[in-house]
Amino acid sequence: MAMLLCLGLLAPTARVLAQTSGQAAGGQPNKAPADTKPDSTYGEGGTRTVSSETRADGTRVTQVELRDKNGQLRERHTQLGSTDLSSVTHEWWDANGKKTQENGSTENHQTGEQIRTQATYQNDKQLTGDSWSGRKDGPWTHERFNPATGKYEPDDPGDPPKKENGPAPDDLGVRDNLTLGGSFIFEDAYHVFVTSGVDASYTHALPLASGPRAELGLMADVSWTRGSDDVGVTYSKLQALGGLALCERAWGHDMYFGAHVLAGVSHVRGEYQNTPLYTGTSFAIAAGFDAGKTINDRYDINVRVDYNPTIRNGILNNVRVGAGVRLRF
Repeated sequence: MAMLLCLGLLAPTARVLAQTSGQAAGGQPNKAPADTKPDSTYGEGGTRTVSSETRADGTRVTQVELRDKNGQLRERHTQLGSTDLSSVTHEWWDANGKKTQENGSTENHQTGEQIRTQATYQNDKQLTGDSWSGRKDGPWTHERFNPATGKYEPDDPGDPPKKENGPAPDDLGVRDNLTLGGSFIFEDAYHVFVTSGVDASYTHALPLASGPRAELGLMADVSWTRGSDDVGVTYSKLQALGGLALCERAWGHDMYFGAHVLAGVSHVRGEYQNTPLYTGTSFAIAAGFDAGKTINDRYDINVRVDYNPTIRNGILNNVRVGAGVRLRF
């Protein structure tokens, strides 16, 4: 029974992965031009090619291939993502073009079901294999490949391998996300002072306007900060901004970097010993970048730095720095 359940789960996964280079039902896939660069993973003269496409149903497929100087495919990493399903497959070949290993993981976002697989090969013939199926919090069902029968058979459950991520493309595009965190603004004054508070922003990718991988996104940002200058006047600042988020790039190990340009209004209220002194609204700009580290497939630690001037009867050259958690959808 366990084997039949596992095979039932693996069957749709295999069909999905088999279509990673094909077209979506109901229309042609929207493919981005393949990006090939020099790569020395397997010696000088090798290449690294990143290709991607978005199918008619919104499924995004990214594939990274590493080849040696002879053009022989040595590694292929395929990432597939949609509202219902996400999967990662890793494949390796030797210098003679014989497959040596294949690992994979698949998650159904609707049911929570996950599948993780590992297999080794010699001369294109499978030698070993393990398959785990279950949910993140367990229990897991484990089956092991029997080379004598050529079938997967029930085995002790054990713990599944850690979910892997394939080599990320340099161009990460723009992804839907919500960022929440703290914010500090270095206020431009005769003696610079700092206001501090909270910041929240939401970014929505624009794939239809930007090709197979969204290169632009709409971004909305709201922040509130409060602080006092050197003479004891306390200022409260509320900013509401909107604009464009630009394509993110991979940076280091599981790191990213992306720019944005926003404009809107800044409302400031000043008081001294609880006595109102000033209230005013100015035009505001926030031009800067987000950078951070990926924690898992949904969360990032994010740092934001902006040139954040306000304009009203002159320009105040403020700088905003923030940090927080980013949730990707």
